[in-house]
Amino acid sequence: MNGPSLIALLCWAALASCSQKRDAEKIVEQVSPSVVKIETFGASDLLLSGGTGFIVSEDGEILTNYHVLENASRAMAKCPDGGYYAISHIISYDKERDLIRAKLEAEKEFPFLKKGNSANTPVGAKIFVVGSPLGLENTISEGIVSAKRHWDGYIQPLLQITAPISPGSSGSPVIDDEGRVIGVATFNLKGGQNVNFAVPIEDYDDLEYAFLPFQDFGSNAMYSDPEYIEAMKLHKKSPPSIAILPIATSLVEKYPHNFECHFLFGTALFELELYEEAKSCFLNALRINP
Repeated sequence: MNGPSLIALLCWAALASCSQKRDAEKIVEQVSPSVVKIETFGASDLLLSGGTGFIVSEDGEILTNYHVLENASRAMAKCPDGGYYAISHIISYDKERDLIRAKLEAEKEFPFLKKGNSANTPVGAKIFVVGSPLGLENTISEGIVSAKRHWDGYIQPLLQITAPISPGSSGSPVIDDEGRVIGVATFNLKGGQNVNFAVPIEDYDDLEYAFLPFQDFGSNAMYSDPEYIEAMKLHKKSPPSIAILPIATSLVEKYPHNFECHFLFGTALFELELYEEAKSCFLNALRINP
């Protein structure tokens, strides 16, 4: 290779490196304001775990993984501008696909991310992941879409990506080179080297609509409720006490989507020989958790 050709090649490599650096800087600037760190708390209000979510509407709807929120009594989202907001409602979710859409408790306009198209993103395309691995907020990593794999229960093929996913990264947006979300970082294969997976963004359009207060969704919320504690005391008594019925009725009204509430109510009715009423409660429980 002659001198001028070598110089041209080195200049091209330098320009390519600068371009990649500018791409990453542009993505951070464009995406980071809409990525939140999620903190979840249990029944005793102790910190359970953390994760990541991202804002998908100007009124504060966020998308994350179902497993990030499923065991929480309450959850908070920390925004890059320092705002700290309660997650007040669950809008829609799908446990099997590990996606959940929730609402921040805030009266303001939020910057939000635009949806891309995972189906049109080719294998080999550059991607970025912005999240809070190990609690380190607004960490950006980059990689490529290394494969697309069909997986039972998902509408689109899962995106296999090389960008690292660590504890705390769950729920992070996977971003294309135009700053649009094409997936939600979800899990990795243990023992694999950069074998990480993201749920395609198209799947969140097909989530089961719920819109329920967060306390009705968090599985630990009911267990610290004084009425639940009293109901369990009455439930253990023999012979069964009719005093449990108004308490069980109240619990079902407060936690209508909680399987255990309906099952507890049904068991109490059955023990009191109110069989038809018990049957109705058991059927409700089965609808929630077949």
